[in-house]
Amino acid sequence: MKILLINPVIIDKLFNIRIKSEPLGLEYVAAMLLPEHEVEILDGGPAPLTYDEIINTVKNFQPQVIGISVPYSITIKTAKNLAKAIKNIFPDVLIVLGGIAATFTAEYLIKDPYIDIIVIGEGELTFRELVGKYEVGSMKWEVGSGKYEVGSGKYEVGSGKYEVGSGKYRSQILHPKSQISSIPGLCYKTPDNEIKFTPQRAIIKKLDTLPFPAHSILKNKIYYERTILAGRGCPYGCIYCSSSVFWSQYRKRSVESMISEVKTLLEPDLLYSNKRITFMDDNFTVDKARVEKFCAELLNLKEQITWSCNGRMENINEDLLMTMQKAGCTGIFLGIESGSPKILNFLKRKYTPDDVIKFTTLCKKLGINTVTSFIVGLPYETQEDLEQTFSLIEKIPDTSGVFILTPFPGTPIFDNPEKFDLTILPHLPEEDNINQCVWITNKYLTREEILSAYYKGAGICIRKTKKFSNPAS
Repeated sequence: MKILLINPVIIDKLFNIRIKSEPLGLEYVAAMLLPEHEVEILDGGPAPLTYDEIINTVKNFQPQVIGISVPYSITIKTAKNLAKAIKNIFPDVLIVLGGIAATFTAEYLIKDPYIDIIVIGEGELTFRELVGKYEVGSMKWEVGSGKYEVGSGKYEVGSGKYEVGSGKYRSQILHPKSQISSIPGLCYKTPDNEIKFTPQRAIIKKLDTLPFPAHSILKNKIYYERTILAGRGCPYGCIYCSSSVFWSQYRKRSVESMISEVKTLLEPDLLYSNKRITFMDDNFTVDKARVEKFCAELLNLKEQITWSCNGRMENINEDLLMTMQKAGCTGIFLGIESGSPKILNFLKRKYTPDDVIKFTTLCKKLGINTVTSFIVGLPYETQEDLEQTFSLIEKIPDTSGVFILTPFPGTPIFDNPEKFDLTILPHLPEEDNINQCVWITNKYLTREEILSAYYKGAGICIRKTKKFSNPAS
């Protein structure tokens, strides 16, 4: 079969960014389908796509199945519009959505008439099984319409009529392999538009059993940095993050597997933009011993590489930081979230604002760039707490970013806002946006005050960025 996997970052004045990391989710799915199927990946990360470009690719490739990645709430509207655009021209193509945002808004998304199926949670095994059963016996099934065709026979679920050749058989039972309800990890509609969820699929406990992502089929690699996912999930369960729920349980790959993929990515025929590697784990530094072992193995490689990761200050002491620097680490993203000791304590962070300044200063000294992020509108945050956050941002000797607390589906603050004295304002899932919209208020701050705080914090961050890019100014 021909299968097209799309990361549909569309050109949009409000969402027009360049993403250098690879679309690993789609590459993992592709790796599970190859070589049995012909798979293409269409990624709008490094160069946002237009709808016409995507439609032309569909016309030229002629896929039977299209998988659309929906990793963020902001991509929901794009995914819905794209599904409609494709179905209006290619009504027979099966459109499957997956990703974090699709998982937690599945019941909302599946109501869309142009979306056939939602994959819930980890997609590799589920999507492979779905494609395999869709292909069995050259059968074609349309979940929405309830029509199934096997060879020259036709099966209509509503009427219970089954025709093969000249014989007619009345039956309500399909061949077991065509039953979508037998595939764990799906959301779909019945012929009478009843929404169904199949049983939850068990997580992939041993990540080393998965094939490496299909890096080789990604086109235009000159626009990407090499990208690796060394673990899934996060053990911390932050109130504003859905990662812990989506991945269910924190799991990590072995150092041997990580090094093997590094070597694969350094093969000369994979023409990336540079030899830099980005580790996409939510928290790469959770296991100190594992990071130390990985760094030691990196130093044994013939080729010197540079790399960056996401970390958490509680996991990194000075010795580990120096070890990471020697092994080529040049960047760390840190979710600091607040400059208020009161709020940091509420978030169960085991560091103080002074610790943040000392840590980022040491990173700067070692040549490791830090990007620190902060959130405005957190539970129990006051104007005084916000001023402490802005003061800390000013003192950090590197790049920072400020974002709006947003009630993403799947997060604790979305599921139980009252537990945190929060109020969620009415809105659609696709309107969630950490850079533009305030959809939540806390006990002490109004919507307008949170938005004003965001603008103030963003202004400080922009001013800092200009200062670092032009020290003489």
